[in-house]
Amino acid sequence: LKRWKSTAGADYLNLLRLMAADRKVPLNRLTTRWWWQVPFAWDGLPLLIMQGRAVDFSAPPHQNMHHVGPMVPELTPASPEDRAVLAIAEQAKSDGKRVVYITFGSLISGDAQIVERLWQAVDSCPDVVAIHTMGGHLDGVAEKVPENVHLVGWAPQDQLLYHCDAAIIHVGVNTMIECIAAHTPMLCIPRGVDCEGNTARVVYHQLGIAATQNASAEEIHQKLRKLLDDPSYAPRCEAIFEQLDTYRDAKTAETVVRNLISVPK
Repeated sequence: LKRWKSTAGADYLNLLRLMAADRKVPLNRLTTRWWWQVPFAWDGLPLLIMQGRAVDFSAPPHQNMHHVGPMVPELTPASPEDRAVLAIAEQAKSDGKRVVYITFGSLISGDAQIVERLWQAVDSCPDVVAIHTMGGHLDGVAEKVPENVHLVGWAPQDQLLYHCDAAIIHVGVNTMIECIAAHTPMLCIPRGVDCEGNTARVVYHQLGIAATQNASAEEIHQKLRKLLDDPSYAPRCEAIFEQLDTYRDAKTAETVVRNLISVPK
């Protein structure tokens, strides 16, 4: 509700309400309550959630919603370009450094001011080597980069996270799940869409720490240090992923789909 107020209604649910009203669609009679990952659910229409209950809050889902587990891709052989990025992390670990991955997703490069504060925070950690993927937005920033921050256009994220001690992310759901799979604690700096909801769940399950877009370099430094120095976050990520992995082992998605499409004779 706070998010709705702060964004003046610029969210999925209010947008759908506006569109429905414009087209004279009686949305209130056709839909039921809304839940995470979906803005609403159609009355009577089954909905498969590509996620697991383990990363949600404890409230039971609507009867039409079926959690079938996340889609975590299998690791593939690294390309020469990917190997070069992985080599940075491997060398840092060999040198006894802590590796931090920074990304704001493939579509968001990150506000210049928050990026500069992130770099200041990392620069004040002499035992840290950071790899920051900029999604191709590398122009005009090279002269400001600290020595312990490596800028790359793209990174093999799913593989790189297994070398990382922490990740600083905007908390898109795919990156969140890949961090959990790699047992990598998260410093969450959410930015729109589903990121605030994902961040709330990361904090709720103690898989990471939240910061805001306005966080100071000192605040980011303190929270990053807590992630790096507190050994309890990674085991919680591992425990959550063990629960998520049961969906694949049980072939939950296949079972749910077969049950939903089966027609009684």
